[in-house]
Amino acid sequence: ADGAAAGADSAAHERAVHKAEAHERLADAALLNAQPQRALAEYTEARAILHGLRSAGSLGADDRRLADIDFYLGMAQLQLGDRAAAAAHYRQAVATLKLRRANLQKSQLEAEIENLAREVAEPAAQAAHAAAGASAGPGEEVAQIGELIGEIGQRLEELAAAA
Repeated sequence: ADGAAAGADSAAHERAVHKAEAHERLADAALLNAQPQRALAEYTEARAILHGLRSAGSLGADDRRLADIDFYLGMAQLQLGDRAAAAAHYRQAVATLKLRRANLQKSQLEAEIENLAREVAEPAAQAAHAAAGASAGPGEEVAQIGELIGEIGQRLEELAAAA
């Protein structure tokens, strides 16, 4: 029975994520067609769905989709002329991205600590670790996040200068 409940929860999660993505795509199209009010409504709906998943514990607070939605909400607010709301969404996107980066770095450090502890305990593991090399996957995302934070920071500076 627990397996069926978990499967149903997973299916409900996937449906909600797809629904949020559909709202995001509609909002993207609205922005491209100079309909910022419609885009704002669609991005707001996508954000509400994602925050519902986050509150339910099925989406992490550092999920990149949350940062993306806040970034796009900032763009829509900027097109509507609300610089303060745009800046608030940009700051939220940066906060989410910083949390994501910190969690990735923490995970990398924990893996490194685990490998080093194993090498200390088992000298033969040292050669195996050296031969395997380090994983570059999370490092790439950390670098991408750093670039995004810089780009959004630049937008915030432009908003502040224009005020």
